[in-house]
Amino acid sequence: MSINGAVALGSRCIAWLLLLALVLVTLSPIEWRPTSGTPAHFERFAAFAVLGAAFSLGYAKHRFKALLFLVVFTGVLEALQYLVPGRHGRTYDAAVKVFGAAVGLFVIGQLATWFGLTADVCPDGPEERQAQEYGDQKR
Repeated sequence: MSINGAVALGSRCIAWLLLLALVLVTLSPIEWRPTSGTPAHFERFAAFAVLGAAFSLGYAKHRFKALLFLVVFTGVLEALQYLVPGRHGRTYDAAVKVFGAAVGLFVIGQLATWFGLTADVCPDGPEERQAQEYGDQKR
């Protein structure tokens, strides 16, 4: 596995672990929510920017799909907060989270492209898999 493949695989693992952590933190009682002392909107933005960055590196060939997934995920997460006593989802909070995810995806995506970290772990199709296995160039 190349260094780019290792970066993508590691980023995928981190992305899904971060996603799980955000679900747990968001749907737990408000008293359990960790705080850093900064405004809550900044915390939300930063958390989702890191999540977006991890998905950007992990799914380099599918960044738009990752963004769509994170938009839907954020909406569902905000809606699920209504099921937790003492929690409430807000459209503004969802917008801050989506904006953070988009910024993370875009900024890290651009940096990864500039520094050559754009390879995905799994090629898109059988031709690319075969080319990767045999060292051929895709034409």
